[in-house]
Amino acid sequence: MTSVLQTLVVVSVTVGAWRTYHTVAQTLDGKLTPLLLRLEGVLINLEHTSAVVRTRTDDVSRAINSVQGAAGRLGAVMWPRAAMVAGVAGGVLGLVKRWRTARRAPPTGTVVAG
Repeated sequence: MTSVLQTLVVVSVTVGAWRTYHTVAQTLDGKLTPLLLRLEGVLINLEHTSAVVRTRTDDVSRAINSVQGAAGRLGAVMWPRAAMVAGVAGGVLGLVKRWRTARRAPPTGTVVAG
């Protein structure tokens, strides 16, 4: 009789534990599934956003490289010409300054009163 009673207690505890486990699993599934779906949506959105940012960053880098290349080529062509123009302009301004200074200079000869 004791053996049968012990067997019934063990079977009852096992069935109770199984029902409790099943109830807890269903409750967690009911609560966690929507949260996991939201988290998955956020992660997918984050992945898409990072891909767009990566694409835009690559586009901006290519544009900057293109502008730098064009500026380098333009500078290589323009700086020698600009230096030549500045030299010619400086020379012309120097000549005009000397000419104006020479026109305003007092006579260098001595005047004797007589």
